[in-house]
Amino acid sequence: MIYLLVLSTLFYAGFLAIRKHVQALVFLALGAGYQCLSFATQASDNASNYTETVIISLASAFGYVAWRSTKRYLDDAPFGRERLMIFAGFAVNWGLAVFLLHAAGQIVL
Repeated sequence: MIYLLVLSTLFYAGFLAIRKHVQALVFLALGAGYQCLSFATQASDNASNYTETVIISLASAFGYVAWRSTKRYLDDAPFGRERLMIFAGFAVNWGLAVFLLHAAGQIVL
C-alpha cells in the first residue's frame, strides 16, 4: 500500500516540476508505459485485481489535466498559491474517484 501511495504521488506531483508541453507529454507517456507493463505482468499472472493500474493511471491523468489547467501560471509563479490550489483540487478529485471506484467494488484497496 505504501508503494502504491508513493508511486501514484510521484506520477501526480511530478507534473508540478514540468515546464514545457513536450515534457508533460513525455511524462504522461512514461506513466502510460509503466501501466502497460504493469497490466501485461498482471494479465500473465491471471490476477483479477487491477487496483494498482487503475489508481496510478488516474493519478497520471489527473496530474496532466492539472498541469494543463495551470499552464498560464508557469512563467509568473511555478510554485505559487494559485497553481498549488488547482493541483490540490485535482488531487481531491483523484481521491474522490478512487473512493467511488472502491465503494462501487471496482477496485480493492
